[in-house]
Amino acid sequence: MLASLPEGIISIILSLLLSYAAYRQKMLTLAGSVAAFTVSSLIGLLGNLSWLLLILTFVAAAFVTTRFRILEKARMGLQEGRKGERGSLNVVGNSLPAVFIALLSTVLASHGSQADYAIIYTVAIGAATADTLASEIGVIDRHPRLITTMRPVPPGTDGGISALGTAASFGGALFISVVGYVLMVLLGQPLPAYFIPLTAVLGLLGSLTDSLLGATLERNGLIGKQTNNLASIVVACLIAGALVI
Repeated sequence: MLASLPEGIISIILSLLLSYAAYRQKMLTLAGSVAAFTVSSLIGLLGNLSWLLLILTFVAAAFVTTRFRILEKARMGLQEGRKGERGSLNVVGNSLPAVFIALLSTVLASHGSQADYAIIYTVAIGAATADTLASEIGVIDRHPRLITTMRPVPPGTDGGISALGTAASFGGALFISVVGYVLMVLLGQPLPAYFIPLTAVLGLLGSLTDSLLGATLERNGLIGKQTNNLASIVVACLIAGALVI
């Protein structure tokens, strides 16, 4: 679906203002800010205003949790960037599936309802949020275990999971599901009753997939962090698509 002209104008202006603000607040590098503007504008134009607001909710959640106990994470050498800022690769790795889903919702509108695409889109944002919160909050837990063997590993180890990180991950996915439901319904998008539980569970699944790939492919140098982020979100979206379309 293509946004209406007023929605499109609002989306571009909002994307520009918030991308600039993120750069000024050192949430994003300059390249990251440009990437964020491009991504959010495309989603606002190809999707609708509620989809744009949902990905901006993810950005806000990522900022808050990235700054969570940032000095402690810096001492451990586990902070994003130099001071928690994120670059263009991080933006693209976490948001490219959402852009692609927004495109599909327009190009293949006859092959699925808008509610179906809304579910898949929310799963994409929920998985990105779940993984971000698992990393930024879970790294504080000093007792992580490798997801494949359950053996103790140092904090920040690829594939490491913890009780705190898993709780934060599910909380992030559920938060996005609830916010997405409220935004879309308020802005006129009818959604099925199972929207929240389905998108929350699949968002968590995306985060766990990230850990599994981290413990296997990433630890062995076969993929990088951003490829892992992208692949885990795609897996969650494919499962969502198989279930609803």
